[in-house]
Amino acid sequence: MKFTVPVVSLFPLIFASMLPADEIVFKSGKKIEGKVLEYKNGRIKIRNTEGKEIVGDIDKIESMQFESGSTDTAENKKESKPAKEADKKDNKSNKAGKPADMPAAIPNDPNVGLAQKTIEKQLATIIANTEKTLQPNQSAFAIYLDTEGPSAKPSQGDRITYKCYGPGGGYSGVVSVPLKQAWTRNEYVSAGSDNGSRRVEIDPGPPYENIILTDVLEPGKVTNLGRVVLKKVIFEGTASITGIVTGEDGDPIEGAMVSDGKRTKKTDKDGTYKLDGFALENVQLKVTKPGYFGEQEYSTVVSIRNMDQRTITRDLKLFKPKRVKLKYVVSDEDSNSFVGPGTEQGTVQLLVDSSRFELRSEQYSSKNFTTFVNNFHYRISYQGDAWVIGYFYGGSFFQESKTNESFESIESVGEIDYNNQFCPPLREGQIILIRGFRKLDEKGVSKQGEKGVSRYCVKILVEEFRDK
Repeated sequence: MKFTVPVVSLFPLIFASMLPADEIVFKSGKKIEGKVLEYKNGRIKIRNTEGKEIVGDIDKIESMQFESGSTDTAENKKESKPAKEADKKDNKSNKAGKPADMPAAIPNDPNVGLAQKTIEKQLATIIANTEKTLQPNQSAFAIYLDTEGPSAKPSQGDRITYKCYGPGGGYSGVVSVPLKQAWTRNEYVSAGSDNGSRRVEIDPGPPYENIILTDVLEPGKVTNLGRVVLKKVIFEGTASITGIVTGEDGDPIEGAMVSDGKRTKKTDKDGTYKLDGFALENVQLKVTKPGYFGEQEYSTVVSIRNMDQRTITRDLKLFKPKRVKLKYVVSDEDSNSFVGPGTEQGTVQLLVDSSRFELRSEQYSSKNFTTFVNNFHYRISYQGDAWVIGYFYGGSFFQESKTNESFESIESVGEIDYNNQFCPPLREGQIILIRGFRKLDEKGVSKQGEKGVSRYCVKILVEEFRDK
């Protein structure tokens, strides 16, 4: 599949007899004859056969053929230096028998970027290399994401998010992909009902539009989506962000400082703040007050994608530090038992002063518990509306014990449903059972493919969880 940017014709197509002229062919198939005067910042200036100067975007052009037999006239002597240099380079190419599909100045001009041929070569190379590594049930998409000029970047920087949706509606995961670089993304094509049809969603962040592409994957092959140019959203004016800062109990907090790094406002007695003057951008908000800490950074980003809504509401939370005391027993390797040789136990006291408190930063008396925590990169974090034990590497399997069971009476943890990979909300007196793997074979060893991330199981009693 070859992806081309839809052309909005900015050029009047006028044809008339004249002295030899350059020929410009658009991706729409239309042609124009005239004189190329200048390439600059992703734009091209042309003088047509009637002497009118026309300016447009280079990415709408498929190819150019420069006329080598043209002579200097009074008009030609007025041409800019970049245009003359391009003519010279193109004439050399023609003499060598190589047609010029694109202006020779483009690959060498840092204000324009890579020429289409160079991009196609990059894609061809990465496709060939990727197809050598694909398994029979694997395929991949290849793509080159571009902007109209090197200075035009999404507010997320040079990284952009990618999702690939299958026929069942689920997606293979959110990944970051590069800008102005050929890349591939492997996808699985399962046997049976999977016909390879996929929908790719690319989110560059404001001020650019989201991109949706559909195509078909073939096992063992790479589907080339080609060069895709990000489109800016046209807008006027600015937007404001307002909201209420509250504590964990929902009560408003007066005197908190809310900032985006450029603007700062103090909340009033009702906990209200308002920041003005935003364009289309991702805004990272931060709220502070002595004796408190705020939410995780990723949860306080406001993405302004259009000006349909001039005032955006984003409420914020502040938390007081937590005193936390956990009692634990960790199993022996590849065991789900909490009694007998190889088990270890201990107690840990923590002062949680962050909405993502890393448990692996602490020291524990148990070597196995330390390994278990590090296996998953466990943390105590605020997610949604609750404090939980979260993890970076998955998956571990959680189960809350029955209310009539005592911590000491629980001797093992049975098999836990695969979907129970999220910790229940933490509270005092709670008992949580965690498996680092799913199943054991008849010899009590974790089965291949069912190991999970850790070789241990753990039971935890939340003895204390309250504000400092």
